[in-house]
Amino acid sequence: MKRVVFALISLSLVGASAVLTRGGAHGLTNRPAASVSFAKAITLNSPVLFPYSIAAGDLTHNGIPDLTVVGVETPALFHALGKGNGHFGRWSNKGGTGDAPGFVVMADVDLDGNLDAVTTDGDQPFVTVAFGDGKGHFNRGVQPHTGKGFATQQVAVADLNGDGIPDLVGTSFGLPNNPGGIFILLGKGNRKFAKAVNIGSGGHQPVGIAVGDLNHDGIPDLVVANWGQDAGPYGNLAVLLGKGDGTFNSYVPYKVGSRPFSIAAADFTGNGIIDLVVANENSANVSVLLGNGDGTFQEPPVTSAAGSTPVWVSVGNFKAYGSSSPGTLLKPGCAYQTTYSWLVGNTLAAKSCAAKGSVWTCDVNGPKGYQAQAVWDTSQSCSNGVCTFSKYTFNPKFIQYETVYGQVVQVNGSTVPIGYQPILLENQNPSRTQTSCPGEWLGVP
Repeated sequence: MKRVVFALISLSLVGASAVLTRGGAHGLTNRPAASVSFAKAITLNSPVLFPYSIAAGDLTHNGIPDLTVVGVETPALFHALGKGNGHFGRWSNKGGTGDAPGFVVMADVDLDGNLDAVTTDGDQPFVTVAFGDGKGHFNRGVQPHTGKGFATQQVAVADLNGDGIPDLVGTSFGLPNNPGGIFILLGKGNRKFAKAVNIGSGGHQPVGIAVGDLNHDGIPDLVVANWGQDAGPYGNLAVLLGKGDGTFNSYVPYKVGSRPFSIAAADFTGNGIIDLVVANENSANVSVLLGNGDGTFQEPPVTSAAGSTPVWVSVGNFKAYGSSSPGTLLKPGCAYQTTYSWLVGNTLAAKSCAAKGSVWTCDVNGPKGYQAQAVWDTSQSCSNGVCTFSKYTFNPKFIQYETVYGQVVQVNGSTVPIGYQPILLENQNPSRTQTSCPGEWLGVP
């Protein structure tokens, strides 16, 4: 029996971030008044000797999180179905990976409503996309080549060119005299990808990557943690603003700690602007870069101690919304007030709420011919600033949609991206006063 185990810990009070180090987990308080406590850890035997990466998601549409895990010494995608009580069933290894899978993320890559698993490879320049069947199984998948570089490190899933089809973007380690870089695999639909495009990462040996709208133009941007050279310099952070067509502007580097490894994005100050936090492996701290709202960040970064060798950082906002009891969609907060305002003065059409697979819709009628439809996809998720979305074909009578944060987006074409948070499609501007949530960001659940 392998001695390596997982520890599953339940957070009871929030307002903090967690940093995983090679020596354990450490808390970073970002709101001084908040306190954090944990339930007793649940330990699970690991299916691999050295688990490098783990991801959670609902693989069977039963509302219970399931797990996937990979380790570079075992060429297999292990997954286990959740029981709803913090425990999991038997591990299965029927999904496809490369020879040395070191990172896994789950998203609906082929837009069939089921979560798929994307893994990187520590030995070869490709990623593996193992497609889920919605019943807790993965196939062997496809392995698009990532172009230049020796091995792939981390990967994210996002629609980089606005065509409604998920794309892949990630980091590649280089060979000697090769600094590595970023690979971009634009989705073509039907489980196919265009030839990889490789761009510079703004440093040497990039590892961590995050995707988000950093300058509020509705276009995904990139942030990359460059680990650095063996003999120095010892890494930096680089920001690449997106152009909306799958290409990016030149990188802008920022100084952080030594050997930056992973990144997360969130609004830490409540001003509606995205900030960044990076775990610095060698300097035993994390760096926080406060955003200016235009895609640039304030220097020097704010640093906090974080154990001996921090490698992973994750953030979350548990106070604004989320399931607190059966039947509860949103907790009190700005997002709650927004969805509440959708219904004030309006009525739900008779028997209007229905589910088709994981997609839920509710029709709303109001005065003066106002018609709307709330829609969301329970199979989607957000993690570390990266959200997954499916494509929803809407009635052409709708001209715009509103997010739970009060953002109004004009529709273009016949489909809109939907996630696990509802949007409200509308046929006209509402007579009510629309709300806004300056302290929230779509990328942080």
